[in-house]
Amino acid sequence: MIQNRERLVLVALVVAIFFTMGTSSVSSVTADRPIDIAVADDSNAYVGFEQQHTRIQNGTTDLEVTVRNQYLSGASFTTVSVTVHGREVDLSKNSPLEPGDSRTQRFNSTPCDSSIAIVVSGTAISAEIQRPVSC
Repeated sequence: MIQNRERLVLVALVVAIFFTMGTSSVSSVTADRPIDIAVADDSNAYVGFEQQHTRIQNGTTDLEVTVRNQYLSGASFTTVSVTVHGREVDLSKNSPLEPGDSRTQRFNSTPCDSSIAIVVSGTAISAEIQRPVSC
């Protein structure tokens, strides 16, 4: 009888150890990996944007705003709205802005403390850009 009891205790101990140990599955992993994220400036972004000033006088400037579609292919801009100092211009009024195309609009006597708002939408793209007029 003592032999059976010792065997029963040994089996119970093995079963208890089995249930308390993990089954070697993974519930979470943490890894440190370096990542580099580059943010393109306005002239190199997919929606390229530049502002140029031809005259600065008495706190105003003659401003040219250029918007470029810099996608490689398949992303036409069907809406390209540029607003400067309350004046809105639709650069896509006659035709969409295709990849590689650009359009420029001139805004005369623009106050240097104004802002530029550009709204672009089209084939799987939507973007809004807000920038100050940089005199």
